[in-house]
Amino acid sequence: MGLKIAIIGAGPAGCMLARLLKHRANNDIEITIFESEKDINYRSQGGTLDLHVRTGQLALREAGLYDEFLKHARFDGEAISLADKHFTRFVTVKGSKTGRPEIDRPVLRQLLYESLPEGTVCWNHKLDHIEAPGTLHFVNQPPRSGFDLIVGADGGWSRARNYLSTTKPHYSGISGHAFSIPNAAQATPDLLAQTNRGSLFAWSDAKFIAAQCMGDGSLSISTWSRRPATWRDECGYDVHDAKATKEACLRDFADWDPRLVAYTQRAEDFVVPRDLYMLPVGFGWEHVRGVTLVGDAAHLMVRLGTHARMFFLTNVDLD
Repeated sequence: MGLKIAIIGAGPAGCMLARLLKHRANNDIEITIFESEKDINYRSQGGTLDLHVRTGQLALREAGLYDEFLKHARFDGEAISLADKHFTRFVTVKGSKTGRPEIDRPVLRQLLYESLPEGTVCWNHKLDHIEAPGTLHFVNQPPRSGFDLIVGADGGWSRARNYLSTTKPHYSGISGHAFSIPNAAQATPDLLAQTNRGSLFAWSDAKFIAAQCMGDGSLSISTWSRRPATWRDECGYDVHDAKATKEACLRDFADWDPRLVAYTQRAEDFVVPRDLYMLPVGFGWEHVRGVTLVGDAAHLMVRLGTHARMFFLTNVDLD
């Protein structure tokens, strides 16, 4: 009898694992992905990813999906500028035809999902808890059992992780806002030009503004700074109100170059407040037969780009 594997979460990590197992292994493996969302377009999947040659690109090659990936890869998206609040550019790197191309998260997820056999993903299955041996209990569906291996790929707030550890993600001390500028070539060609069709990261005074080009022609905008965990209640404005948030950005970045602040002011009137959480550095778990974790469920970390992380780490009080 073949192996029966359950994967919790139909994000890029879960779908890639399922694809690799089906593509590389024999047909004796039965794989089912359980996803809490109702369908693949249920919510926004976030921004863009750069895939490295020896990690993301290698996985796509092993999965037989590299040629399909190239149809969506944006090698010019590798362009990056690093600046300070005066818009002094310290590093400028142009895009190339090789290296670490960008791909939008929803596009990558769709590519991986469509590579799976029909019926692999069971939508609208929100995990409640895992019961040994090999039994899954859902919030909104009957239990499923008989699995030889359960893989938690259900993100930073993984419920599968609860079976292996009592450790929870903690607030990193960094929060901010996310905006978008749709159709940037027509709406804000000057701001698009400043990114060189890639990414612009600017930071000073423990504050950060980022602009990234997306494959759909939009600009993904985010602001970050060190804030207390209670900032949403204490900041003095409605963090879900775009107008109020833009006015707050004008105050927070009052001494920044107007060309950088403009990214927040010319974005559409929709904003998402975000708090960054992380698992403790060095997090791990004792081996338990039949259950493991992958992706953010296993190693949730603050991801603002390598250079931005270095900046914030050097500005954190360690006492």
